[in-house]
Amino acid sequence: LRLGQNETEAAHIVSQIRERAFRESAHPEKATVDAAWLKGDTHINYGTLDEKGQIDDAGNTEVVELGGLYDEWGWEFAAEARRRTDMIRFGTYQKKSWFNHTPTANDLNGNSILFPIHLDHLNTNPNLQQNPGYAGK
Repeated sequence: LRLGQNETEAAHIVSQIRERAFRESAHPEKATVDAAWLKGDTHINYGTLDEKGQIDDAGNTEVVELGGLYDEWGWEFAAEARRRTDMIRFGTYQKKSWFNHTPTANDLNGNSILFPIHLDHLNTNPNLQQNPGYAGK
């Protein structure tokens, strides 16, 4: 999609996957998406949540490139421990507000895209230094 190639095929594949979820729904036609939908902005309402679960600060409202595809990955891989990696890849981890996260200087300068190195590893290998943005050796 980023290269502008095989867009129709990509939309067809995503639509096939979505058909499983929408088969029993009241609106099975919603399973079908096109390349414009995949390449368009995300359909997620970003922002931090107040104590009632309502968005109280939308934060950065920049368009997310390939936002429809990003949304699909979020729904399809919801319990597979890959969302943080996808958020970094699409720039939402560093730039968007979500749940109880507001971007910090660490996020904006790119430090948060690395995980911290475990203290045990730092202590056993004097050549290691902690990744930027984390406390420790």
